[in-house]
Amino acid sequence: MENYKSLDSHVFFRSGFVQTVYHQKTQKGNFVFKADVRPSFRVSVQPHHPWVSTTDEGRVIAGHCDCMAGLGETCSHVGALLYKIEAAVCLGYTAEACTDVPCAWNQNFVAEVQPARVTDINFYRVEAKEKILQKQTPDCANIVSTGSENENQFLNVMSSFSTPPVCLSLFSEYNSKFVCGPSSSVTRTKLPLSLGELYKSEYISSASLEESKKK
Repeated sequence: MENYKSLDSHVFFRSGFVQTVYHQKTQKGNFVFKADVRPSFRVSVQPHHPWVSTTDEGRVIAGHCDCMAGLGETCSHVGALLYKIEAAVCLGYTAEACTDVPCAWNQNFVAEVQPARVTDINFYRVEAKEKILQKQTPDCANIVSTGSENENQFLNVMSSFSTPPVCLSLFSEYNSKFVCGPSSSVTRTKLPLSLGELYKSEYISSASLEESKKK
């Protein structure tokens, strides 16, 4: 008979009248929940302060509120508090938060780095090596894999490229394309004369003669 307006509890919860819920675990393993609930008609006055005690299994032990109906240990404010607790559990808001445990990303690191020779360090992943091998010329790749016996053949293949690599300039048989001179087919860029080429001794004597005239 005292709960004839018990459906108002869900209306209070759905309207957002239930404020922040605080909880405390007792020594016996039970829980006490407390929250402020705004009145339904006079929203400008101080909120009510209901509290409820439950077991760890969710069974309600007792409940109380400082409103008029709460003196009979039953009111819509206590029910609204229970509705909010139930919704928080169903939505997973009461689960362990990521801030309650140590940072997992900060626990993974290398404590010690062992030194090694540069020749023993792998700077590329397997996928990167495969991409590099695919970009190479098939003829060159086959020649390199046969060993040092086909060195001349490998150099001939590189010299046949439209733009030969610079490493060929180290070999006397193939460095003719990199030599700039009268007999070379490479066009020399026309540059202005340097200061050394512009120097002449008669210019100094004429300059000193002009300075003496001014004095």
